[in-house]
Amino acid sequence: MADEAADAFKSLVKLKHKTYLTNRKLMEPYAKSVHVWGLIVGAVISGEFAGFNQGYKYGLGSMITAHVFASLLMVLVSVNLLELTTTLPFASGSATFAKAAYGGGVGFTIGLAYLFDMVFFGAEASQFFAVALQQSLNTDTAFNCVYWIMGTLICFVINVHPKVFFNTITMLSFISVVILLAVVFATSSNFSFQKSWETVMPSGAISTDFLPFGIWGVIQSFPYALYLIVCFECLPVSVEEVQDSNSTLLRGMTAAVSTLIFLSWISLTLTAGIPPFLHNAPMPFSTILVTAYPQISNEVSSLINIIPVFSSQVALFYAASRFTYGLSRAGYIPQILSRTNVYGAPYISMLLVALIWISFGLVLTFAKDTGESQIFLAIGSMFAMIAYIVEPLVYIKLKFSIKIHRPFQTHTLVGCSFAVICLAISSMALVGKLVCDRFWQWGFLGVAWVLCWDNSLL
Repeated sequence: MADEAADAFKSLVKLKHKTYLTNRKLMEPYAKSVHVWGLIVGAVISGEFAGFNQGYKYGLGSMITAHVFASLLMVLVSVNLLELTTTLPFASGSATFAKAAYGGGVGFTIGLAYLFDMVFFGAEASQFFAVALQQSLNTDTAFNCVYWIMGTLICFVINVHPKVFFNTITMLSFISVVILLAVVFATSSNFSFQKSWETVMPSGAISTDFLPFGIWGVIQSFPYALYLIVCFECLPVSVEEVQDSNSTLLRGMTAAVSTLIFLSWISLTLTAGIPPFLHNAPMPFSTILVTAYPQISNEVSSLINIIPVFSSQVALFYAASRFTYGLSRAGYIPQILSRTNVYGAPYISMLLVALIWISFGLVLTFAKDTGESQIFLAIGSMFAMIAYIVEPLVYIKLKFSIKIHRPFQTHTLVGCSFAVICLAISSMALVGKLVCDRFWQWGFLGVAWVLCWDNSLL
């Protein structure tokens, strides 16, 4: 088995490691640690502003318990991902890791899982961007599709030049963090500890139990807790465009994970106890700000959401297009998708991602079934969970089967222990949701069909 993995790795790189990396550069190395921080924080930050609060209907205790596991998953996956990325620094990321470990079929499976993870969550960020503009401009919801298309086109333009992208996303991420901390500081005096624990039960009664729905509530709230941090796994897509990938990725990822863990816990705990205690508001901080300061109009308060959700839209557009490029260069999808412009941006992959997002926008704007949005969110979470399940298996296999220089590495026992914990958390969360949630049951059938059908083409 070790020989098979080694052969898979040799057939993958074809050239000496350093020479191959140099020849594959999307552009001259530019991004520094601060840009890596901006990319990761930007990809995730919309989760701190929208979507997660729907999990409060299962109780704050359920969300806290679920987010403990989600935070642990984020930290441990990040450590293993850093080791794999600095060892095999290719834009196709996890597809490369999986191919080297188990061959092309598994590489394609995890590659698709990560790609659709970024595509679906990017589409969700696009939807939140359209909603934020609609609320700020007080227009009819029919215009949301126009805002969606406009946002996608702006993402395309920013991504035409990688240097422009990295500087823009770093600035947007910094502003987003400042906005979140400013709103929390301005409204935290209204926090009610007692109210934060109140959960409306199906009977209409109010429960203050820590886990009002038991383990079932923790399982149901896990995707919302995960939404606070999901998409941090887009790290590998930037590896071919950073200066000194070893130290740059380590510092940037460490700073980003620390920032996001801190912000996610602030959003999770404080939002539950600040009036008006809304569980279904699409963007809770706008409503919280208006409640605390009635002189601020709804239109003005909605402005605070535009930059954070647009940050995620821009970052995930970059991640999805770079991952598409990486899969193309690896031979999984048509080679035309790896064509780049004079600045090194994969413009054909960018065009494909833009068309997919615009298609989603049309569906979400004009579909009569309001459950479409929930299904898209569920599918994105499913692809993320599948990726989190396969990644530890890949890590463990490569740890023992391929002897190659690892610029950053953990002790074998520590790294494999981290991988096993990630595997356990991801597996239990996925199985639990499949048992409890009809959207996940139907969505998983579609996900399984896509992965099986695409593998049949190899």
